[in-house]
Amino acid sequence: MSIVKNLSTFYNFNNKWLNIFLLIAIPRIIYTLFTNNITEDSNFYLDVAENIKNGCRFSYTNSLGDCEPVIGGYFPGYPYFLYAAKLIGFTNKITTIFVSILTTISIIYLLKTLSNIGVKEKKLFIFALLIGLSPISIGYSRFILIDPILNIFSILLLTEFIKLKNK
Repeated sequence: MSIVKNLSTFYNFNNKWLNIFLLIAIPRIIYTLFTNNITEDSNFYLDVAENIKNGCRFSYTNSLGDCEPVIGGYFPGYPYFLYAAKLIGFTNKITTIFVSILTTISIIYLLKTLSNIGVKEKKLFIFALLIGLSPISIGYSRFILIDPILNIFSILLLTEFIKLKNK
């Protein structure tokens, strides 16, 4: 009985937002920890980030080992994000976990906005499960790819449109 009492002083079981956050974040983090975080696209982004670190700016390494500038077709912010993550000591796993936590925070922001405009708790919980535990969303979130970052911005944009509509 004292273990439950001690646990309840550490963790408030009645905080619905913390519960939803944990419900969404924990499966993402576990999935990230137990899978490989690299795809062929990941290698491209990591190569560009490495070239940024080496002073080649936004470029990839060609077959001769030379830096070749990337022109058009790619958003430069993501390799710079990877460069910054590596600069502060993040590994690929920590970077993907960080992105998963940011994704979860963006989903909580959307859910809180929906709650503020009057969506019932039961519907919020169902929506949290659908969007937070979507196999596609979790699947992409385990990789070093730009797609999870685009997912975050899409959720934030959707939230802001909802807020504008309901002012």
